[in-house]
Amino acid sequence: MEKIVYPSTRSLPSETTGEMAFLNKIVGVTKWEVYTSTGNYKYKM
Repeated sequence: MEKIVYPSTRSLPSETTGEMAFLNKIVGVTKWEVYTSTGNYKYKM
């Protein structure tokens, strides 16, 4: 099964001051895997 892989990054800006404030300015590394024969995909961060 052939697949195409798309690596990327995603910025998670946040103006939160509560419990979720730790997410401010975090960068996530992502990876999309698209299976060409079926069109199905996987996404990981």
